[in-house]
Amino acid sequence: MSRIVAGTSTGGYTGKRPGRVGDSALIGSGTYADSRLGGVSTTGHGEGMIRICAARLAAFEMGVGQRADEALRRMIERLRDKLGVTGGAIAVDRGGRFGLARSTETMSWAMVTGGSELAGI
Repeated sequence: MSRIVAGTSTGGYTGKRPGRVGDSALIGSGTYADSRLGGVSTTGHGEGMIRICAARLAAFEMGVGQRADEALRRMIERLRDKLGVTGGAIAVDRGGRFGLARSTETMSWAMVTGGSELAGI
């Protein structure tokens, strides 16, 4: 079995309230990886990601057979429909298939596979 890992960078601290901990550092909210399920990294409205444990939710969807892109689309819809917030995410499922979903106008992302690089905004 391949090992799947996820890493998520914060948006920095400019404009943040003192002492605020965002979703990026919270396993299950901003980032989640389990080699049996997949790996997910999220961005967007941090409090919404925390409330639904967004990365974990998408990974568990992949664990029950959803493709990475479909699992992310469902998670983004839940953020929008239940909480009225926006976000985006990238993921790799346990089969190594890439997924991307967003409800924002843009979202920077990149991936490298087999020596080939892909990136988008």
